[in-house]
Amino acid sequence: MSVPVLCPNGDQVNGGPSLVALGLTSSVRGSPAAYSAGDSLAMSWQFSLRATHCDNCSTRDLAPLLLDLPLDPQLAALSRTFASLMTNPVAGWWVVSNSPSSVTCLHELSWFPMSWSVLAAEAGPAEPSLHAAFAKQLAYYGAYGVTAEGYVQARWDIGCAENFSAFAETNANFLLSAYFHAVNTGDRGFTSSVWDTLALVASYLTGDAYMRMEAEGVPLSAKTTGISGEWAPSNWYDEVDFGGFDAIVGSFSVAAVDAMSKLAAWIGRPPAETQRFATLATSGRAAYNARFFNESAGLFNDWVDLRGGARSSHFWWQQFVATSALANISSPAQRAQAMAALDAFVARVQADYNLTSDA
Repeated sequence: MSVPVLCPNGDQVNGGPSLVALGLTSSVRGSPAAYSAGDSLAMSWQFSLRATHCDNCSTRDLAPLLLDLPLDPQLAALSRTFASLMTNPVAGWWVVSNSPSSVTCLHELSWFPMSWSVLAAEAGPAEPSLHAAFAKQLAYYGAYGVTAEGYVQARWDIGCAENFSAFAETNANFLLSAYFHAVNTGDRGFTSSVWDTLALVASYLTGDAYMRMEAEGVPLSAKTTGISGEWAPSNWYDEVDFGGFDAIVGSFSVAAVDAMSKLAAWIGRPPAETQRFATLATSGRAAYNARFFNESAGLFNDWVDLRGGARSSHFWWQQFVATSALANISSPAQRAQAMAALDAFVARVQADYNLTSDA
C-alpha cells in the first residue's frame, strides 16, 4: 500500500518522497487475528499530519484514522515508528532498527550495520544506500539520544529518546554500530565527525562515575546490584532481571572498547588514546573470562551480583557473543567447550520432543 505524505499546504514532507509504501506486520502485542495462507483482505485508511513535541525535538506524526478494521493495531504500531523517524525535521531517509510492532531500541544498533556488511557502500545518487541512511540515524541519535553524562538512552519513540530503565548494553552497542558502519563504508570523515560523541559514550562505560569498566575490568550495570530481591533488567533479553556484573552487557562492552581502539588508530587519534582503549580491551577479556566462565558447565554465567554471587541459568545470548570471532573474547578451548555444551543441549531437546536433527 502506498500513501501520499503531504503537509497541509500540499508540499512533500521535508522534501521526502511523495509516496511511502507501508508494509504491515502480523506481529502485534495483543491478540492478533489468525489468518490462513491465501487469505486476502482489502481495506483502506486515511492519514493526517499532526505536530508532536518533546524536550529535545519536535516532529510531525503521520497518524492513521482507524476504522476498527482487522489490521488497525498493526497499522497504528507501524505508523508510530515510521513517523518518529521519517517525518522528523532533520530526517530524509532513515533506518528503523526494530519491529514496527514495537519501538526503535538503541541497544540493537550494532546488529544492523553488521548485517548490512553484504551490501554495497553506495546504491547510487537516486537512491541513498542503507549505509548513508544509517549514518544519518547514528548522528541524530548521538545528538538527541545521548545524555550529557554519556548514557545512550534505551528507546526511541515518536521523535524522542526515552530512558525508562537501567538498561546498560545501549552504550556498547552504540559504539559497535559506529565501528561496523566504518568497516562497511570506509568513511573516515564520518567517524571523525562523531568521535566526540563516541568518546563521551565510551567515558560513561569506562569511567568511575557510572559503569566503571576501567576499574572493574568488566562494566557494572549502573543502578543495579544483581542481588536476589533487587534484580532489575540490565539488558534487553526480554527484560530478564540480571543486574550487577552482567555477562551480556560485558560481552558487548569488551568488543566495544576493542572497536574504539581500532577506530581511534584508523582516524589518527593520539597514540595514547588508541592505547588506552586497547589496554581496556586486553584487561576486559581477562576479567570477563575470570568473572563469568563456568568451567564445570563449559559456559559463561549470566551475571555476578555485587556480593560475588554468580547466577548460572546459562542464557544463550552471552554464549554467542563471547564465543564469536568478531568479539574475540574467549579462548579456543572455551569456545570448544561452549559449542559442545550447546550441542548437548540441542540433543536433549531433540530427545525430549522426539525431534530429528533436521527438524
